[in-house]
Amino acid sequence: MALNGLLCADVPLRNCSLTPPWLFKRPRIDFSMHDSCKGSTPPEIFRAKYYETCDQYQDYCKLYTDGCMSGDQVGSAAICGTTTKTVRLPNGVGIFRAELYAIAMALNIIYHKKENNYIIFSASMSSLQAVKSF
Repeated sequence: MALNGLLCADVPLRNCSLTPPWLFKRPRIDFSMHDSCKGSTPPEIFRAKYYETCDQYQDYCKLYTDGCMSGDQVGSAAICGTTTKTVRLPNGVGIFRAELYAIAMALNIIYHKKENNYIIFSASMSSLQAVKSF
């Protein structure tokens, strides 16, 4: 599976939860894994870029998100270590919303974790662009 982008965030400690959201550090969104076309780039290239990124963010807790559609069924998933969250979404929901919901589930996992630094890997370029423009 080729990863198109990633989302890095420094999450405030739990005792700072009353801080207004506009004072939080904005997440950094890196589109460097989207430099190559998925259709014509060998998977080994994407794998190498993934390992380079993991090396840059060694001290970050890694999360992976995905939205998927099969026929009329749509679902979202977020994975962090041994924690996996999945949900089937209502009929009629598009893949874009499923991808955004997967990112929201990853953020919910982060909210309940103790670590301070996280990196979210997402295959959805459009979702990452939407998060960046928010």
